[in-house]
Amino acid sequence: MNRSDQKQLLWVFLFAVSMAFFESAIVVYLRELYYPEGFSFPLKTLDNDIAATEIVREAFSMLMIVSVAVIAGRRAMQRFGYFLIIFGVWDIFYYVFLKLILGWPESLLTPDILFLIPVTWVGPVLAPALNSLVMVFLGFILVRANSINEKSVIKPLAWALLGVGAVFVLVAYVEDYAGYMTQYFSVQEMLFDASDKGVMAKATDYVPGSFAWGWYIAGVVLHTIAVVHTWKVNEKKSD
Repeated sequence: MNRSDQKQLLWVFLFAVSMAFFESAIVVYLRELYYPEGFSFPLKTLDNDIAATEIVREAFSMLMIVSVAVIAGRRAMQRFGYFLIIFGVWDIFYYVFLKLILGWPESLLTPDILFLIPVTWVGPVLAPALNSLVMVFLGFILVRANSINEKSVIKPLAWALLGVGAVFVLVAYVEDYAGYMTQYFSVQEMLFDASDKGVMAKATDYVPGSFAWGWYIAGVVLHTIAVVHTWKVNEKKSD
């Protein structure tokens, strides 16, 4: 990588770390308000305006990442690479800062709420951390290849592996929560009537059970194969 791209990568990294601190700071404030005794399941009911704000904040967090990636990259694939790097670094350092500030999570197997759109994602901290590492590696491959060859690529086979792997990982994250909620509500009620008091009451009674490690590991394996394949393809282009 040339010196200009190295500087660009450094600033992108610093943005991701800074964003992670802001994200963790918000969680510190929310836990001080709702979990002064320490965070644990089942969840406590958030005020409607705070719950809505959290969902909108998550959407705008994605917009922030996309915006910086678009500004940093010169071509579509390089921008995608920067997006993956920002997302992965942000997610990893989010947990690093929570550990430094709150002493949480207690271990890498501690369950956490990962995302709220379109339904609640739940999994042990280790799971998103591994996903983020894979994202960072793939992102770096794309950014580096674009710097050397003026063009980085992901072949159709790798796209297919990434897509199927993403579905597997998503199933792992939502299976336990969705299985719990669909005991009481239809999928339509769970997705579109989330503000209903009955739906919210059941949601806040939820305590994570088993994590679908089989689905998750299968997804990570497919992602890893896709990353290795993409690395080999782009390395050949640089020869």
